[in-house]
Amino acid sequence: MRIQVLIFLTLVTTSTFCSVDSVAAELQDIQLVGADIQSYVVSVDTGNKTPLKLKSRPRLAELLAQLSPADDLYWPAARFYRDDPLLHYSLERKRRELLLQLGEIKRLEGKDAVPQDFTSLIRTARLAAPVALVLEPDAVAGKDEFNKQLDNGNYILRVAKRPKQLEIVGFAGLSKVQHHYKVTARGYTRDLAFSEVADQTQVYLLAPSLTVTVAGRAIWNESAEQLRPGTLLYIPVDESALPADFQGINQQIIEFLQHRVTE
Repeated sequence: MRIQVLIFLTLVTTSTFCSVDSVAAELQDIQLVGADIQSYVVSVDTGNKTPLKLKSRPRLAELLAQLSPADDLYWPAARFYRDDPLLHYSLERKRRELLLQLGEIKRLEGKDAVPQDFTSLIRTARLAAPVALVLEPDAVAGKDEFNKQLDNGNYILRVAKRPKQLEIVGFAGLSKVQHHYKVTARGYTRDLAFSEVADQTQVYLLAPSLTVTVAGRAIWNESAEQLRPGTLLYIPVDESALPADFQGINQQIIEFLQHRVTE
């Protein structure tokens, strides 16, 4: 069961991936069409014909209370995003820049240097700005500090059953592996088919909270960290094998993945 929450309001804030001020400047000659700033209604799409609705600027507990209760939802892996029209332009510009860089790596290193399915993921991923909130309903209801008032804006909530698989993306293509406790990042990535430009000594771990750590996966630097359900593993490119123009591309990809709405 997956629940999508869309909040049709208006919000202007900042993001680690883009600056709203810079976006506003770029959009000064662009007219946003169809923005209903008068409705101030929270619309919750749960897959039913009639969406749930709330008044403007509700508390988080009010929103969560409207969802159908389900004991098998895994809230530690839930994600909450802001879906603001002002951010879309900048996020799409970042996508285009990243696709151009991946295309240049293919030109320099050969078409197989960047797995096609990874390029497709970058091209088609839905993007929005992540919002760091405690979402577990009991915790939100029990502490005022977690029961935040939602600013006016568009939001997306993703919550599902406890994930049984971990997703692996990057310079070894896309794959999923069964989640097991006491298995390290090296264990999960042992049998991957790495691109010739992949960095096989480490893997980026994107936790459900969207925090990032780097784990060693070589014999000499293997990390003993155990991965939580819902963790995404990103296999990086070896930046030392690329021209200086590509330094920092792994960080750009991680930031992109932080803004990717998981389906």
